Amino acid sequence: MAGVPSSGAAAVLLSVTVTATTGSGYVTAYASGTTRPAISNLNYVTGQTVTNLALVPVGADGAVTLSVSGGAAQLVADVSGYVAVGPVVNPGSVRVLRPSRLLDTRAGLGAPARRVTGPAVVRLTVAGRGGVPTGASAAVLNLTAVAPSRAGYLAVTPVDSGSASTSALNFAAGRSVSNVVVARLSPTGTVDIRVSAGASVDVVADVFAAVVAGSASDDGALVPSTPRRVLDTRSGGPVAPGAAVTVGSTVPRGSAAAVVNVTVVGPSANGFVTVGAPGAGTPNVSQLTFARGATVAVQVVAPVDQNGQLRLTVSQASTLRLVVDLVGWVLGPADAQSVPGTVTTAAASPSGSALALSWTKPGTGGVTGYVIRRRAGAEAPSSPYDGIGIGTPATASFIDSRVAPGVTYSYAVFARDAAGDYSEATAVTGTVRAQSWAGRSSLPARQGSPTAVSCPTTTWCMVGDEGGAALSWNGTSWSSRVQVVSQDGNFVRGFTDVSCPSTTFCLGALTIGGYAVYRSGSWSVVPGSVSWSAVDCYSASRCALVGEQDDRPRAGFWNGTGVGSVSGPAGFSVLRSVSCPTATLCWASGSASNGYVRVMKASGTTWSGSNLASSSGYDWVEVSCTSATFCMVTSFNGSRVWRWNGSSWSRAAATTSNLIVNVNSLSCSSPTSCQGLGDGRVARWNGSTWSITELTRYVTPSAGLRNRVIDCASASMCLVVDSKGRFNRWNGSRWSPMANFDRSIGILGEVTCASPSRCMLSDYLGNVLTWNGSTWSAPTTVSESRSLLSCVSATWCLAVDAQSGTYRRWTGAWGPTTTFDNVNYYSSLACASSTVCFLFQSGHYRRYNGTSWSALTQLFPNEDGNTAVRAVCATARSCVAVDTWTGRYSVWNGSTWSKAARTGLQQVNGLSCVSASSCGAIGVAAGSGTAVSARFDGVTWRTTPTPWGPARFSCQTATRCVATGYDDSTVWMWDGLEWGETATKIQPADDIACRGTWCMATGSAGATWTP
Repeated sequence: MAGVPSSGAAAVLLSVTVTATTGSGYVTAYASGTTRPAISNLNYVTGQTVTNLALVPVGADGAVTLSVSGGAAQLVADVSGYVAVGPVVNPGSVRVLRPSRLLDTRAGLGAPARRVTGPAVVRLTVAGRGGVPTGASAAVLNLTAVAPSRAGYLAVTPVDSGSASTSALNFAAGRSVSNVVVARLSPTGTVDIRVSAGASVDVVADVFAAVVAGSASDDGALVPSTPRRVLDTRSGGPVAPGAAVTVGSTVPRGSAAAVVNVTVVGPSANGFVTVGAPGAGTPNVSQLTFARGATVAVQVVAPVDQNGQLRLTVSQASTLRLVVDLVGWVLGPADAQSVPGTVTTAAASPSGSALALSWTKPGTGGVTGYVIRRRAGAEAPSSPYDGIGIGTPATASFIDSRVAPGVTYSYAVFARDAAGDYSEATAVTGTVRAQSWAGRSSLPARQGSPTAVSCPTTTWCMVGDEGGAALSWNGTSWSSRVQVVSQDGNFVRGFTDVSCPSTTFCLGALTIGGYAVYRSGSWSVVPGSVSWSAVDCYSASRCALVGEQDDRPRAGFWNGTGVGSVSGPAGFSVLRSVSCPTATLCWASGSASNGYVRVMKASGTTWSGSNLASSSGYDWVEVSCTSATFCMVTSFNGSRVWRWNGSSWSRAAATTSNLIVNVNSLSCSSPTSCQGLGDGRVARWNGSTWSITELTRYVTPSAGLRNRVIDCASASMCLVVDSKGRFNRWNGSRWSPMANFDRSIGILGEVTCASPSRCMLSDYLGNVLTWNGSTWSAPTTVSESRSLLSCVSATWCLAVDAQSGTYRRWTGAWGPTTTFDNVNYYSSLACASSTVCFLFQSGHYRRYNGTSWSALTQLFPNEDGNTAVRAVCATARSCVAVDTWTGRYSVWNGSTWSKAARTGLQQVNGLSCVSASSCGAIGVAAGSGTAVSARFDGVTWRTTPTPWGPARFSCQTATRCVATGYDDSTVWMWDGLEWGETATKIQPADDIACRGTWCMATGSAGATWTP
């Protein structure tokens, strides 16, 4: 046996591992040529891998026997030390005994014949039994917990103190488990075995050796100690896969080894732990093996360095927590260890698109080969199991071709000998030249999208939009846009409401907090911390505002020079609307904390509130008053209406007739003339009933809460403005057709590219921009709402309105709008060719054959009420669709979609395919909730943790993808094995599309692309 002399060894210390078990059983280790003792060193069940320490007497032939009882299994034995032959008289000497059973609660041996139910203590007499001499200081016991009723632990102390600060053995419900314990004896020769609370278990103890009492000083002497915890990582984050954890100064300087109980808690996968001395390489052994989720404890005797330190190395693939308890040490000096020499003069330099590694072979240690581990970034792997294994060369050089441009890679090179032991690591870093993102151009800035209108006369109105601009109307034409609020990328910095009591004064509520004041043609902005959502002015010196601050409703008044003190009205969860019909009276409306419709009245500046509705479920609540004796309140949900008569509120007719209007904008010019707006419909009140007019059947998109607002100067003049920058005018009998007045461009969305010379980019308002290989076109309005785009070539693209049931084809120019469906909501479009396209709605799809669309067909059965599909077609006969909410996927093979299966993700944020056998996805892993990327080879998905949560990415090849980091501008690269951060910064990107090695990134700051 390695490190054990051919003669003169009384016993060996072995880490025995059983694996590949075919049934339940146990292993007994004993001296060769002797009768097998009636004990067990470790127990196992079918399929389990178990490790335990065993002190085994050596037979006359220098061998030991490992006997398997029960199901067949594979055995692994690693030697940790030995006990020399000689007189066992000096303190600390270990007397090896023939294994003997001292305790078995099943049979009444050493304790009553009954299971032990915790919390309880079994006092076991050791001295004078099984060959343990009276006066021994400690005994080496193999402790077994048999058929525990629930998870728990055993603790072993000379005399129990009433609680346990360390554990000697951990067990799970129903599984028998063993562990070796170096147990200090009490002055009377006993040990106390504590069973943790709640567990019922049988306990077995077998003795293998005894330690001579006294003050030890000889080399090789064993010094038992009171158990002491020296490491516990449970209070911090988990230990990473492959990590090497150093435990400092566990034993006195000059000691040869430490005796520790190592516990693994909550491992995420099957694996093992190796324990050794820092600076002495990594031995090819495993002193502790574990299964996913199991808490396992094993006693280990491991060499320490000159400072008394230990190093625990975790196998690859599993995260876990580690607990280490010191129970003794072996006096030094340590035996000389044969360790592979460490490589020197390592270098990594670019070689084309690869990195060439080289180093000098060690002159000592019997090196037979090398292991190279890698990690993207500046930190090299810390152990032979850390990072990613990329090669096992036999010579002192290696070419790493799986690298991405611009990523810094840190390598750890380990020499290896014939026994599989590893040297210490030699670190080296290298980088291949980054990909250039030299192409840059501006894109149209977000602008327009009217959100507020106020008409103090029939020939003058003021409009404020989301883009922070204001426009006025003189009865026949519109003024040019006046920028009131400065803009900042995609952030909404504009108007939420505006009120003008005259043509020379307006007060505007702003999304950024504060308000804007218009006086005789000039605007000024007053910053503030309250985000006002609604404003209404009776005069230039009397206005009321409502909104929120820190998610709490707020109300305030304008007094002609500023907004005075702000109050927090009681009983409201949100305030939506306000109306001031007189100089001293205002009404505000919103929702109560229980969801009821709630209003409040201000006489002067004092508010008093009351609930109108007696049931919950109301959303947007509007109020409009024409006098102290008439107000109208509408609710968005249920089309309900209430009317104020000067003394009380009562229910009025709902905003329904042949159609239904859920009102979110209301304006009354008299008790017999109100107009309520909801989506594309207007409800008109004549004093007793409502009549409904449809302005448009299409859904108009909006980044805010309302896509249309209305204000009426009289019964014969109202103005409606919508988020696309259009208006309708009411003349007392009919509405005018929609006309454009405020050119609106929304937040730019997904970019699709058929080639480096053809890309298309859409916003949520139905505008599309086209890339011709060198420049982006001006926006063209293609659809009513956001266009879902897919391009299969430089001369063929398809645009489907995400909400309005229409589509258009592009063949060098946009074709006519064709209706194929009623108003409906679609999530994504993917075209494999000009005659095979798929349009997805929830878990269903329609197929386009070049001229018409099929009926809806279910692809993903609804699981949790939320199903949204993202799809990509890599070729004419290959598409992949994923349900972004559940991580299910399906594959199109040219004729049919496959049955839905799981990707291993519970949420998918991005999908990119370069071929039928190479797709990538980013999202959140099922179960753990951690950010991951996933690779699909046409058959199986495999997930890899990502160091951040990317939301924008695209793949260039099967082994290279591009993504942006937290700041949307740092470029990250995937090399087929791992993600790495580059030093490259691009303009903040909202989306990325790649074709081959060429990529285009677009965002509010503009477009940037690779050569």
